[in-house]
Amino acid sequence: MRTAISATKKGLGARFDSLESRKISLSGAQSHYTDADFAKESTNLIKSQIQQNSASSMLSQANTQGSFVLSLLP
Repeated sequence: MRTAISATKKGLGARFDSLESRKISLSGAQSHYTDADFAKESTNLIKSQIQQNSASSMLSQANTQGSFVLSLLP
């Protein structure tokens, strides 16, 4: 009987260790996905900011050139 209890205890310990190892592995994988999502969103934010700055610059140049053209008219 002690042998059966000892074997069961050993088996449960091995399963626990296996599950703990899988938990750590999955946690690491989740961390990588979170990092990748953050990097993607950061890239999208920077891209949007560049587009907004470019649009503002083009609008400013267009307004300046329009004023210049109007100043040439009699």
